Amino acid sequence: MSIDTNKKIVVFDAGIPQLLNNNVFDPVAAKAVSHTILPACYLYQEALKRGIQLVTPDIFFALPNKPAHVPLISNLTSEYTQRLIDAGVEPTILACGESPFIATRFYVGLKRISAAFAHSFVFKGMRKRLSKKTVYHQMFFSQSFDVASFASLPFGQKKFITMISGNKRVDNWKKNIVLKLMYGSGVAEIYGKRLSVIDHFSGKGFDLYGFGWETSMRPSVVAAYRGTVEDKGETLAQYKFAFCLENSIFEGNVTEKIFDALFAGCVPVYLGAPDIADYVPKDIFIDMRDFASYDALETFLRAMDEKTYSGYIERIQAFLRSEQYKRFSQEQYANDMLAILEKSFNNHV
Repeated sequence: MSIDTNKKIVVFDAGIPQLLNNNVFDPVAAKAVSHTILPACYLYQEALKRGIQLVTPDIFFALPNKPAHVPLISNLTSEYTQRLIDAGVEPTILACGESPFIATRFYVGLKRISAAFAHSFVFKGMRKRLSKKTVYHQMFFSQSFDVASFASLPFGQKKFITMISGNKRVDNWKKNIVLKLMYGSGVAEIYGKRLSVIDHFSGKGFDLYGFGWETSMRPSVVAAYRGTVEDKGETLAQYKFAFCLENSIFEGNVTEKIFDALFAGCVPVYLGAPDIADYVPKDIFIDMRDFASYDALETFLRAMDEKTYSGYIERIQAFLRSEQYKRFSQEQYANDMLAILEKSFNNHV
């Protein structure tokens, strides 16, 4: 990937070692890590159209002639963050799309970290811990899906229910205590909920996919596990319903999990952000909190007829074409980032 040093330079730090050398902007390399990185590829192309060249930290340090003004977009922080700032790169945009139980150190140090950045894109529940020196922007987890390609298999051709999730246990009593003290008693890790879902639905038309489960000796996991998937969307499209459980219960923490199901024409059974209905219409997903037991949930799902199910699919499609969804689109993500970057460059003319 060639570097046009005649353009304005911006450092983009994804914090993922295998995506250095500008690999984060290569759709093939990015998707090999996670399809959630693809909006960065879109941003890269849109930036070029506006005379802005994005580079990863290693590429920046290798430039023989560095511009006087170089903004930084940083996803969380990395080994490069302080080096870049010390080298004169301006910490312009800080972003966090990770769960508090995965990026705990970042959440604990958020006030200090965000103080260095002009703008911070974070989940709603993080706002109260931001430094007053940064400008808060609500994080809308950007999606790379093409709305025009939406399709749903006929009701009769779909299997019952699935869950695609890695076996990542992150529950830790110390983390729980610290995060609750800093962010409120409602913050919770829900790995155990995944296990209880598996225990109840295993052997009942439920298929489990994802990394890490192959080593589990739990009988319910062994019975339900079907391996990993090459294409998450293609797999989800084969099912009527999909359990979509975030990594934590945290305000505003709406990630790709529910959107993967929606774009596959699969009705999500969701648990995660307590304010999910502020982002996604309540009539296009099934809220696990509405059911007193797994028996009640299972009864509801099995009783759903084709007409009712088709109503969900029609409303899903309408939402994905609506203005409400656009704030989650990669187009909006790119516009938001580039508006800040262009203002930064204009302020240094």
